[in-house]
Amino acid sequence: MGLFDTIILKTQCPYCKKKEEREIQTKDLDRLMLIYRKGDTVPSPLIQMRECTWLTGIASCSSSQCRLESLKRDLIKHSVISGFGMLWRVRVKIDTEFKISDKVEILEVDDPISDDWEQKLKYSDEWHRIKSQGQTENKSMEELIRIYNDSIWKKIREKEEKQSHMMDNDQKIPEDLHSLLWAIVDKSQSDYEPYGTVLRDKCDCSCGCKWYLPLQAVPLDWGVCSNKKSHRVGKLTFEHQGCPHFEQSTKVIE
Repeated sequence: MGLFDTIILKTQCPYCKKKEEREIQTKDLDRLMLIYRKGDTVPSPLIQMRECTWLTGIASCSSSQCRLESLKRDLIKHSVISGFGMLWRVRVKIDTEFKISDKVEILEVDDPISDDWEQKLKYSDEWHRIKSQGQTENKSMEELIRIYNDSIWKKIREKEEKQSHMMDNDQKIPEDLHSLLWAIVDKSQSDYEPYGTVLRDKCDCSCGCKWYLPLQAVPLDWGVCSNKKSHRVGKLTFEHQGCPHFEQSTKVIE
């Protein structure tokens, strides 16, 4: 998400319904990584200039139920775990004295995971193999998902190593477009592991980054970065290469 400010308020999770103090990250203020609570005064000149009475932001929940739900959602959407958790868009009311109120409204949430989520996995055979073996060892669903995730990342790395040798000095053309793109894409040490050396502690392009422009030929896997702050700006980018400058797309439900 890049730089932001944090508002801490007691709010209810729309997924698990647990009500507790949680962080709401917003970019509507000075983006100085400051923390605000109910009753704190926000920078009024900035708010007056924007004629703003609400601050928009992103809230998250880390309850056991939501953590498991987020893992399932990641596997369906991205084939691997992104680590971004269960999120929803909110807005926080500012009172007439430019103070943070406790009025929070939900703007956007994700649809619930369907019961047949396992059938939607890209590597369903691998999942059922791991699940069958894990059930005999009394492993929890979260443990099984993490084992599956490690297995998929291993497959990805093996496939990339194989594809890296598909183009020799004579520029041999690979059999499929995905392989061709992997052969020509610029890799950097600043990419997330395993493509570079940066630890994956934030979301990548596949989670809906506002700066990621999908490639028309293969929009689910490839795109071009348009963020001037990113080391990948203007470059062909695989959806999981990523960078620390991720910013969530801000589509609001009317």
